[in-house]
Amino acid sequence: MLAAGTGLSRIAVGAHWPGDVAVGASLGLLAGLLGQGLLARMGPQHLQPQAWSLRAVALLMAVAAYHLASAGLDFAEALPVQRLVAIIAVLSLLVFVRQSVKPAR
Repeated sequence: MLAAGTGLSRIAVGAHWPGDVAVGASLGLLAGLLGQGLLARMGPQHLQPQAWSLRAVALLMAVAAYHLASAGLDFAEALPVQRLVAIIAVLSLLVFVRQSVKPAR
């Protein structure tokens, strides 16, 4: 509902054409379905903190956090939200690192 409302509001204010919103929604649905399919095929060993797949996601998150912290957007109003998301990403990475180096019991 939130995504549909956002898409409709972007059309209403003239920020996007309806076709743009439809393509974006279709790509979002496709990404969600592909992610769900991948998760269904993965074994439980891929969800352990020591798994290469989660470490690859952590690496991508680190790159995203760096980009959020170092690059500015065109809108000054978005800067606090950008910094907040970067802080949340770094905190999530710290929790992941702490769990992945925990000694096995």
